[in-house]
Amino acid sequence: MSIQKQLILALSTILSVTAAWAQTPAPAGYISENISIGTSLDDAQKTLHATYGKPDKATDTELIYHNKQFHHCKYDVLIFTFTEGKLSEARFYIVKPTFSTAQQEMESIARRIDSKWPLSKDREGKHTWFYVGGIAPSGIGHLLALHTYKTGKNYHTELRFGPFKP
Repeated sequence: MSIQKQLILALSTILSVTAAWAQTPAPAGYISENISIGTSLDDAQKTLHATYGKPDKATDTELIYHNKQFHHCKYDVLIFTFTEGKLSEARFYIVKPTFSTAQQEMESIARRIDSKWPLSKDREGKHTWFYVGGIAPSGIGHLLALHTYKTGKNYHTELRFGPFKP
């Protein structure tokens, strides 16, 4: 085989491996760097403080942030819930004035997170789509749900990890 063909073969192999690595799904229970279901409150506080600063509200069971980015999406509210001192659930909300804008936001989030947490799309009712994906901490079932729903006059797009028993 000529050197040119060997170089092309080597380059295509490197590109294939790099593309596969970039699309590797997150491990079971993974939410973000250094945060997974079961992370202790102390460790989560340190990581979240480094990422988002001081929470807007902090208790023994919740850390709440407003207007923060998570995986390249801006959320109105981020809530990290702890059970027995360990992360059991994380919820991220975006408020929209109409159903269609909430659904569009959900589709945008799904496109952005699908490479990290492979998603499956399904329909609830006639017009409401939702996604589930990722791998639960047990290795069985889904880690997250992404959906929209009405609250009062507005619609929420919610990305929810859990709840799980840590």
